[in-house]
Amino acid sequence: MSLNNMEIRRSIAYGVFLETLEKVNSNPNWQHILGVKGLGKRFLDLELVLRCFAFYEKEYTGVMKSYLNEYMEQNKDLAKEDVALRFVNAVRQISEKLHEKPFAINTRSMPNYTVLDSVIVALMRNGEVANLADKFSMLLNDNNYKDIIERGNGTTTKKLVDERLSLASSYLQ
Repeated sequence: MSLNNMEIRRSIAYGVFLETLEKVNSNPNWQHILGVKGLGKRFLDLELVLRCFAFYEKEYTGVMKSYLNEYMEQNKDLAKEDVALRFVNAVRQISEKLHEKPFAINTRSMPNYTVLDSVIVALMRNGEVANLADKFSMLLNDNNYKDIIERGNGTTTKKLVDERLSLASSYLQ
């Protein structure tokens, strides 16, 4: 079996940053949101944490694989505890204030990762959000946002990533 992108990143950019990602990945609220216990298969859950950290800190370049590779390599020796704390606070809010499986859009059992990352990054940026459930519902009903998340392919283009992150941040204040 060939290694996936995150498995390769773990071996090439091993360091303090990876340890921070793994610690955050074991957070019970995060695992509850994903519907998993323990590490996920082939580190997709870890890659989602990495994606949120990167979107929070660095402008997206438009090519997900190289963007995440570069971010991981640049930060491999940094603990990023402040970013980790923001992530943990975001997933706590989601776990406490949103319904069960909030990212299982359109009756899917798996979380929609484009919704998940944009909401988490918005909460990382904006901190504690009053009336989160109402604002989350308004975001999901926004026609522009719906169009972006329902596309399937192409949701990682720079234009669409920037738009969904911006929409989520504006609704979730």
